[in-house]
Amino acid sequence: MAVVHVRKINHRKSMRMYFLASAVCAAITLGGIYITVAKPEKYPISFMLLWFFIGVLAVRAFQTARVHRRDLHAPQQEAVFLERLPDSFHIFTHVRLHGHCLYDAVVVGKDMIFVILNKDGETAQEGTSPMEQLKWVTTQMRGYMLAHGVDAQADGSLYCPDGDMPGDAEHCFTDEESLIEHIRADVRRRSFTPAEKKQAVSLIQKLV
Repeated sequence: MAVVHVRKINHRKSMRMYFLASAVCAAITLGGIYITVAKPEKYPISFMLLWFFIGVLAVRAFQTARVHRRDLHAPQQEAVFLERLPDSFHIFTHVRLHGHCLYDAVVVGKDMIFVILNKDGETAQEGTSPMEQLKWVTTQMRGYMLAHGVDAQADGSLYCPDGDMPGDAEHCFTDEESLIEHIRADVRRRSFTPAEKKQAVSLIQKLV
């Protein structure tokens, strides 16, 4: 059985905390702007920069709260069937890169890294097709590895359990077995060295 890496997070508590933080920061920003405009002789206009900075914090806290709300209801079935992979594979679920690049699952195999998006989930960015999103997140993962000295090939797959496959069916899988077999057939000319694989696992572990 594959090794599954999951960090347990209380998404409900975190969501509430970030929503509260965003509300407090927004209130401070609006109050500060009102006071600065109402009493310019007492508060210099340069205070606007401070209110702008706190406003940015409010937006970021709100975005983070929405992420935790989405993860609270995110489907967990990816890891359930991927666990059937051999124990030489390492599985990570709900991996987040650069704060906004979300993967339903990332698998470190014998020779390369597999990134998986679930078409039924909310991983696709608004205005982009599932295949465009898949290509983008695959490139981002390879870039992340290269930036840390791991020359790992990355393969992107779209899991479409409802059978509604977009465009390029070569990277789309509608059932568990076909996706598992695709990952098991992980054979490339250049394999991971034990040190590279260990480093790749460690790098992705930091993202979950």
